[in-house]
Amino acid sequence: MRSAINSKKTLHSSVYATCFLLLTCGLTAADDAAPAQPPVYTLEECLAIGLQRAEPLQNAYRDEQIATKRIGEIRAQIFPQLSVSAGYTRLDSVDTVEFGGQSIEMGSEDNLSAEISLRQLIYAGGAVRAGLRAARDYRELTTHQTARIRAGLIRDIRSGFVDLLLLESVTAVHEKNVSQLRDLAAQTEQRFAQDQASEFDTLNARVRLANALPGLIQASNNWSVARSAFANLINLDEPDFAVAGELAYEPYQEALEPLLARALTMRPEIMAIEQRLALQDGAIRNEQGAYYPNIQLTAGYRGQDPPGTIATESDWDWRGSVGIQAQWDWFDGGARHYRIRQQRIEREKTVADRAALRRNIMQQARQAWLSVQHAAETVAASRDTVALADRSLAIAETRYESGLTTRLEYTEVSLARMEAELNRLQAIRDHRQAVNALRHAIGDY
Repeated sequence: MRSAINSKKTLHSSVYATCFLLLTCGLTAADDAAPAQPPVYTLEECLAIGLQRAEPLQNAYRDEQIATKRIGEIRAQIFPQLSVSAGYTRLDSVDTVEFGGQSIEMGSEDNLSAEISLRQLIYAGGAVRAGLRAARDYRELTTHQTARIRAGLIRDIRSGFVDLLLLESVTAVHEKNVSQLRDLAAQTEQRFAQDQASEFDTLNARVRLANALPGLIQASNNWSVARSAFANLINLDEPDFAVAGELAYEPYQEALEPLLARALTMRPEIMAIEQRLALQDGAIRNEQGAYYPNIQLTAGYRGQDPPGTIATESDWDWRGSVGIQAQWDWFDGGARHYRIRQQRIEREKTVADRAALRRNIMQQARQAWLSVQHAAETVAASRDTVALADRSLAIAETRYESGLTTRLEYTEVSLARMEAELNRLQAIRDHRQAVNALRHAIGDY
């Protein structure tokens, strides 16, 4: 029996030595390879990259440029409109008429014409002014829409960055736990080889190490998946990267009522719906302007060769003209009246939407503020739990070194300390995400 136990010890020692040798060789080979370090980005750098490369945000900026060009297009109506035209007509035959024994041609085979015309709008019942105002309001609307897209992108980048910090910290905690359990397994193997530990202790140490490895693998995988999703969010070209920062608790102590007031003035959605109302007012004024006449000043200078119907010689005849053109639609069957009524009803709907939006924003801000308060309490509780776990671990380590407890009991306390640390990290992450949501809810970006 004694020889069998010694044989098992020798086998275990050989296996452990072989594994240690392979691990050492693998680490040496990895050190020799010396792969290049991945780039490291701060939160500010990630925000700058994401805001610069995001296609939806770039398209929103293009919409602003289009709206600006639209203003110029409408403004052009108040300036003189100058046009130039020219024509040439070739006839296959020309009519003739007999007069006094002579045959006179009525026209010419080659006919040339040229004209310069000028139009200047004098009065349009306020339609042009309303159109300019509507174009400016639309440009402001696109600006607020751009701000909304930008705010959402900033919120998502901050959220993703905090999640990366959490997953990096969780992976580090699992790595530390696996490292401690690996050391425990190695020490137990050595003590077993020296008849100072039982086979049960050895098997138990191996099982605990094996049970800890899936947690490390899962944490590492979650971290890799999150990095890939974050890279896609900010259009990052590098397949591998790291983030610089610390998952630390940052107190947020602003009162609720000032935040609610800020939310109703800073949220881009509020400003956008105000611009929608201004646009609808402009559309109503534009339709009302159609009740008034449209008056234009016209001027022209026209030349023709040949100058008349009876062509006696080829020569240009130039004549000028000046006039005023007025158009007034007196009756259209009531279509304009119904269009105006429809637009007023649409405006009433927008007013109702504005009231609902204000209530929703107030509710979002209030809920986000309450989430921040709850998360802060959770962080404080988790901090106290970690302090208790640290104290318990220190006592367990002293008892173990004094031989008053087993390594198994010490490991249990160490695992409890790890769980407390993971809960603390999760609480800090939840608090920072709640603050991020609150900042978005009040338009603070």
